[in-house]
Amino acid sequence: MRAAVTPAMTPYEHIEGHWQANAPVGQWSWFGAGGHAAMLFEPSHTDQLREFFVARSQQSSVLPVHVVGAMSNVIIRDGGLDGVTVRLHRLNQYNFTCDEVFVEAGVRTVQLARACLLARRGGLEFLANIPATIGGALRMNAGAYGRAMGDCVKTIFAFDGNGQWHEHGVTSNDFTYRHSSFPRDWIIVAAILRTVKASHDEIAARMADMRHQRRRSQPIKARTGGSIFKNPPRHHAWQLIDQAGCRHMTVGDAALAPHHCNFMINKGSARASDLEQLGNAIQRAVAEHSGITLEWEIERMGRVS
Repeated sequence: MRAAVTPAMTPYEHIEGHWQANAPVGQWSWFGAGGHAAMLFEPSHTDQLREFFVARSQQSSVLPVHVVGAMSNVIIRDGGLDGVTVRLHRLNQYNFTCDEVFVEAGVRTVQLARACLLARRGGLEFLANIPATIGGALRMNAGAYGRAMGDCVKTIFAFDGNGQWHEHGVTSNDFTYRHSSFPRDWIIVAAILRTVKASHDEIAARMADMRHQRRRSQPIKARTGGSIFKNPPRHHAWQLIDQAGCRHMTVGDAALAPHHCNFMINKGSARASDLEQLGNAIQRAVAEHSGITLEWEIERMGRVS
């Protein structure tokens, strides 16, 4: 189903894919709060994405573009997203070859981890505990339990803002803690990840152990968005938050998880502004107490209403 094309969308009306005007992306986020996307584009093939960026590059005024994945680690501000929001979840193919797997950006990390279990391919068990898509996980170098995306990726495939294709052999310099150095206008559409042979029982045991650890330490049944802040060098963000006396801070229905104070939760009717204000208040309190300015890990997107 395609949305009615507004005058501003006329240069893109020939591009196939799913288009939706005024899409409630904030409600689709894991926090369940925030505004709408003026126009949502969900390509079902990389050619459609390339066509969109080529058409965009030929316009006299640059159309704002936002890219979202699973929306598990993002706050969509209450004013919503202008321009076009690109959601890649329809790019969801993967294929195992020898000791590698080719995977498109929209594949869920949990889905790939389960596929690896069935294929008896180890090394990616940690993905079962990261609520993300492969594209988003690569962009932020997501990780858990001593492993991160930068440890297992061999090649990434991306389009830039002009629709130019890039095949990039990854080096150790491309990733640091919760960060990748790829140009900001690159949209990762696929990757080749390394795997190792392992038995079904070995993989299942590692996944079960990680799942048990996650259940004990994270609010997996709450409306949350992952870690609020990155861990500073030689420190744990949750300890700095606790030491600054922030554990019981709230803004409206935005609060911290009772058993992990580096996780925010929406207790019911929190607005995106409540969540962001709570995070900013914690950031200020920690800086005043310890002299350390915590860096947001949750991405905040869109206009303040």
